[in-house]
Amino acid sequence: MRQKVSLMVLFILTLIVASSFSPSCLAYNTGSLDGELTDEISELVESGDIPSLQICVVSGNQKWIKGFGEQTDEDTVFLVGSIQKVFVSISLLQLYEDGLIGLDDDVNYYMPFSIRHPEYPDTPITIRMLLSHRSGLGGTLPSEFAYDWIDDNPVEWTRSLSEDLINVSLVDWLEMNLDEEGSFYSPSYWVREPGTGYSYSNNGYKILMCILVDVVECVWDGFYWEV
Repeated sequence: MRQKVSLMVLFILTLIVASSFSPSCLAYNTGSLDGELTDEISELVESGDIPSLQICVVSGNQKWIKGFGEQTDEDTVFLVGSIQKVFVSISLLQLYEDGLIGLDDDVNYYMPFSIRHPEYPDTPITIRMLLSHRSGLGGTLPSEFAYDWIDDNPVEWTRSLSEDLINVSLVDWLEMNLDEEGSFYSPSYWVREPGTGYSYSNNGYKILMCILVDVVECVWDGFYWEV
């Protein structure tokens, strides 16, 4: 019998055949994924000693979800980690292809507060810089994994952090940390000159999430223009 681990290993296989911006006639029939494919995946999960595997295939308006191994209910919540960066980057590049954003746009065009490296205030932080981890932002922020708790009973390792983080939206949390007037701001969050080198940054992609939401909401509301 396989040894159970306290932290479940999660593999998410994502196949995006057609985006929500594509005509429905181009969508792939996700029902055809059942059968030999799922049988083969089941065998691989068993032979590879994988505790849990969740697969989600999105094609147009169709969604196919399948769980393998333990804890396979589709409502099971996993910490997906940097898998989100794949979705964010693909979605933003689709907006770029549609002419709705420019990769060299200053992010301040989309954000409700200013984002600048304190030592290089005249250098715009661009979408391209954030996508390629070249904005100059560091990897993490002290409150990064505690800002989005939805109640007053977060897990033990976050309880030393400020209660001001409870129920804070992503954009407000970013402002608290990256705006010079923000309550958690520190110039130490910037580790290199923008555009000059690679520095992996979770926070850069959080900014991109806000930009993505802003543009998509404008498109849905019908008052967005091409750049």
